[in-house]
Amino acid sequence: MPKEEIDVWVPETRLGYFKLFYFGMLVAAICVGGNTALGSLWPTMAVG
Repeated sequence: MPKEEIDVWVPETRLGYFKLFYFGMLVAAICVGGNTALGSLWPTMAVG
């Protein structure tokens, strides 16, 4: 496959896969933390 046709979302090295995995874990942690924070604040906002 020519270099121009390679999907840009696919890492070329093993280190790229590790970086992609850790980035996914960071995004998941941010999403879970944000969901927990909003879940705890929602009753306060709904009452007021």
